Amino acid sequence: MAEMMKNSIKNSIIFEKPSHDLLKAVGMQGVDMHFHTRYSDTNVHIRSIIKRAKEKGIGVAITDHNEIAGSLEAARNIEGVLIIPGIEVSCLDGPHILLYFYSFKELVHFFETHIKPNRGKNPFLATNIRTAELIHSTRKYNCLRVAAHPYGYMIANNGLSKAIGKAHVSHEVMRDIDGLEVICGAIGRRYNRKAVEQARLLGRAVTGGTDGHTLFQLGEVLTISRADTRKEFLDNIKKKNNIVMGKELKMVPKIVPATKMLKTHAIDYTVPTIKLQSRLLYDRAVGRADKIKCNVKERIKKNRVAKKINGIFKKNSF
Repeated sequence: MAEMMKNSIKNSIIFEKPSHDLLKAVGMQGVDMHFHTRYSDTNVHIRSIIKRAKEKGIGVAITDHNEIAGSLEAARNIEGVLIIPGIEVSCLDGPHILLYFYSFKELVHFFETHIKPNRGKNPFLATNIRTAELIHSTRKYNCLRVAAHPYGYMIANNGLSKAIGKAHVSHEVMRDIDGLEVICGAIGRRYNRKAVEQARLLGRAVTGGTDGHTLFQLGEVLTISRADTRKEFLDNIKKKNNIVMGKELKMVPKIVPATKMLKTHAIDYTVPTIKLQSRLLYDRAVGRADKIKCNVKERIKKNRVAKKINGIFKKNSF
């Protein structure tokens, strides 16, 4: 394991618990690239995150849902911890997209221009931006675009690969994605392995993070690279010169963050949540109906062509 990290084998994925001491020993930087705070749907304070990250010798990307206040607070309390400017955007058509910026200035400009005006009454659920529109809006920014938990959570469509498979999002969107989150600590191994397979098939960069909502999760999944600065770290991910290492959370510890998330969405924002879910269900129902209609028209067209061909064959006695 130590030798693997020393060599920094490209695009390696290791389903094992990270050894923070080993990372330090071989001069590697590990970053939990997907972590939430009290600024979205959990109770974890920034100071606690920074303190724990410093103790473990790791970095962190604060990726709150449609919000950057936590990331900005972390930047002000850095204390020697590598902070990656980030946000997790919840798109109207389902997918969650992780965006990592090279500077906090660009993160703020992007948020103020594209995300803040498009948040709903429950700011942590889907924005009014569809995935293709979101990706298009990032083109003038120096950032890394990563599909969070690509195959989603069970029946939810919050993974890009899953949404594409259900025809809620065009497959062309995947061409503009820089990378896939191949180990998400909050979902099962089966879906993470599917993400690994797709990343390798498409030749995409890979990242990993806990999707943590409680402090004890921090650092259980890491994106690892030999880098001293934010730029070096993100550049190495783009070059696919990094390792993703970690294990998924057991079922019982998932209950704690799920309870807080339920309170946020089902109690604190009851009416907006119901309205949004109703809208999403309606949009998807209409989409399925249009797809069925197109399929029927295509079958009718094919039948007509087949009849014409058969008629020609019979007429000319082939």
